[in-house]
Amino acid sequence: MGEKKGSNASSNNQSHCFEPFISPNPITSLNPVQRFPKIDKTAFVSQFSSVIGDVTIRNNVYVAPNVSIRADEGTPFI
Repeated sequence: MGEKKGSNASSNNQSHCFEPFISPNPITSLNPVQRFPKIDKTAFVSQFSSVIGDVTIRNNVYVAPNVSIRADEGTPFI
């Protein structure tokens, strides 16, 4: 009777239970081009935050919990 290894690995891993919501902007009539956020690897984005659209987060920036940064109507946010 062999035991399956790794079959439920994702359900046991709680480090990915909460992650920040990071997504491109929705396509609208004002902004028909999707742009993804650019986040420096040294920046910290809280797991309870959202970053949407043409957002640039540079080095050593702290995005606190419950913060929403949206640049989804064509204007970039740096």
